[in-house]
Amino acid sequence: MSSLYGRLRSGSKIPLVGMGTWRSPAAEVTHAVKAAIDAGYRHIDCAYIYGSEKGVGEGLTNAYKAHRGGLKREDMFITSKLWSTHHHPDDVEFYCREGIANLQSDYLDLYLLHWPYA
Repeated sequence: MSSLYGRLRSGSKIPLVGMGTWRSPAAEVTHAVKAAIDAGYRHIDCAYIYGSEKGVGEGLTNAYKAHRGGLKREDMFITSKLWSTHHHPDDVEFYCREGIANLQSDYLDLYLLHWPYA
């Protein structure tokens, strides 16, 4: 799976195959994320509205520890999304930072509008 990458306009690589976390039960998502990483996944897709970001963060942290330095945050591509009721400019930074904290990360690789509308 490691050779399946695309390039963004910025020049950054994005894994073309990722693990989605929609409808992932909180009690299972931590193990599922670590298992996906162990299987070679390097792109994890999540969203604030899924309610599983904390579990995803625990799975990422567990994977980093289990790989004993052989896997770092910069080896992963993490996508999250801003929910539709949080599009007000005053809300965007708050929910982005909350997601980053929930994911036990310093940054996101991609932050999208979930179901954008005008």
